[in-house]
Amino acid sequence: INLVEWYRMQFIQMVMQNDPVTEYQSDLNLLSGWITSAILKNHGLPLAWSDILRYGPYRLRKDCKIKDLLRNLVNTGAFSLLPNGRQNFVGLPKPVHPSYGNYQGVSLMQ
Repeated sequence: INLVEWYRMQFIQMVMQNDPVTEYQSDLNLLSGWITSAILKNHGLPLAWSDILRYGPYRLRKDCKIKDLLRNLVNTGAFSLLPNGRQNFVGLPKPVHPSYGNYQGVSLMQ
């Protein structure tokens, strides 16, 4: 069944036009899944921004999309930006709890 699914997806990619919005969302999902998996493999510790740019999904690094996607994920609150001196780290989002107030995180508007 996996082989049939693979051929179906190849057909769709070859025949169907990619919608830029759908492709961007797909890229966001890919990067988000990769970061979450890497953080969990790292025992929940945040990842260095530079390591994500260096070791993230190859397709996104190849197309130079990864910085924009990473900024989007941080700005929308999917992940937290944790500055530490000159290096930034990306971690899981802060928990929402009434006693924390309105946590907005750090915004990347570069």
